[in-house]
Amino acid sequence: MRTNFLFLFSFCLIFVLTSCVAKAPVKNNSFDILGPNDQAAGQPIITAKKIETEKYPDGSPREYKYISPEGSFIYAVESINEKGGIRIEGKIPNGLILQYADSILVAQFNYNAGRLEGVVKEYYPNGTASSVRNYKAGHLYGPAKEYYPNGKIKEEATYRDELLFGALRKYSETGVILTSYEYYDGKLCGIAKDFYSNGKIKTETEYLNGKKEGRQREYSSNGILITENNYSADKLEGQSRRFYEGGNIQSVMNYSNGNIDGEAKIYSENNPKAPIYIDLYSNGRKTKRRAYDSEGTLIFTLNY
Repeated sequence: MRTNFLFLFSFCLIFVLTSCVAKAPVKNNSFDILGPNDQAAGQPIITAKKIETEKYPDGSPREYKYISPEGSFIYAVESINEKGGIRIEGKIPNGLILQYADSILVAQFNYNAGRLEGVVKEYYPNGTASSVRNYKAGHLYGPAKEYYPNGKIKEEATYRDELLFGALRKYSETGVILTSYEYYDGKLCGIAKDFYSNGKIKTETEYLNGKKEGRQREYSSNGILITENNYSADKLEGQSRRFYEGGNIQSVMNYSNGNIDGEAKIYSENNPKAPIYIDLYSNGRKTKRRAYDSEGTLIFTLNY
């Protein structure tokens, strides 16, 4: 009989422990939008709400209060002066904080040791996400996205310690790509591309360490090359060409250290073979102009 009792006791103990484990909440580092009094199973606990309590006449925020979820306790008061300076009285609690403006959820974020940590989400009044960013020890770190109210991506980038790192893409509200840049430690590098709203390339510019270095080309909305420049350390250097929309050459100039230097040839739209003007420059200053007829015969000369 004692054996049966021990067996039954062991069985009950195992059943109770199993039930407790099954009902224990699962730790989850990701989260969805939570209402002001909601606490979904398996979700981080809401530690505070950030409530806008005062505004300036122009509608910009003047004061926020960090309060307990049920509103019975004020953790901290955040004051913003007219120049944008921030002063915090009290201590912002660690954990998930929901931010409200006029009783509408506008953001949710995590604090750790007084700094943003993890995913920060901002929302339009209709509840759709306006941006999703990642933070590490208070600094932008990792992927960041902005959205249009219709849910389409407006901008996507990657950061390391607040600096752009990798691809930056911007899109129209219909999803057409508008810009495509590459960054390294916050500086443009490689080929930066801008596009027309029809998706065709507008400009292509080569960068190195945040400065224009190499070739830059600009196109019309129908794909015709209209300018071609060369850069060195962010300054025009070497030959620069411009074209009419029909494709014929319009001008050929030479640059040195950002200034026009030497001969600059200008052509009529219908005769790309013979220039109508040849101007002479010295360190950006025009010193002479020679004018020619359509046959290439000199008409006059002007000195400056």
